[in-house]
Amino acid sequence: MDIRPVTLEDAPGLHALTRRWEVFWDAPLVTPLHEIEEELTAPFMDLDRHTRAYFEGDRMVAYGRIWYRPGGGIQERAYIQGFVDPEYRGRGIGRELVAAQVDRGTEILRSVEADVPRFLRADEWEWVEENHRMYRRFGLEVVRYFTEMVKKLDDEMVSVDPIQGVDIVPYDRSMDRSVLDALNSSFADHWGSTPTDMEAFQHRLDGGGTRLDLSFLALHGEEVVGVCLNAHFPEDEELLGRRDGWVESL
Repeated sequence: MDIRPVTLEDAPGLHALTRRWEVFWDAPLVTPLHEIEEELTAPFMDLDRHTRAYFEGDRMVAYGRIWYRPGGGIQERAYIQGFVDPEYRGRGIGRELVAAQVDRGTEILRSVEADVPRFLRADEWEWVEENHRMYRRFGLEVVRYFTEMVKKLDDEMVSVDPIQGVDIVPYDRSMDRSVLDALNSSFADHWGSTPTDMEAFQHRLDGGGTRLDLSFLALHGEEVVGVCLNAHFPEDEELLGRRDGWVESL
């Protein structure tokens, strides 16, 4: 079995692996190819140092990556994530992959000179229990749950009185810097958050799913005092049987 970092040319194979994993585990989403390409070209992604893939011939059968972005002097986080082809489960590939990611993530975190807290982190669906067990085997523990909330549009909408002196306006790309400053300020004391730089923020805004035409700013004069970044993922509609609009950052 060939083991090497991925390249952008591997995106179709990684997409196919991702979809096989999502179908097997009943993940409530359909990751499109362009999202894979966006992840591989993210400004903070070093493919040679942060990715590892297993190939059986031309078929990618496992993939792992480290998501790391400097923490701005608050804390340092290295997220590990990976997939093993359902047909290749039970062969020890996942354990070997996670071990390599833990070693590499630890190396990255220890290389940071700032005297701040450092964490290896992983996200996983609640029902993928075998991955929970594997992460626990490597010393990770469950510390937080995320809840998805849905409101049907045919339900009664909540009425909100306008706030004097604050205008709600469509998103304006000329205000990206002010928006980013407002977001970083708002999330400064939020659990696990670290500041986002402009390059990473603009990569997010330009990414698939982001709907700036459905996003809004709250302005007090010319000052950004509120942000609502929204998204829509059309690839999920057939699977879910509904059309979701996401409030992604508020």
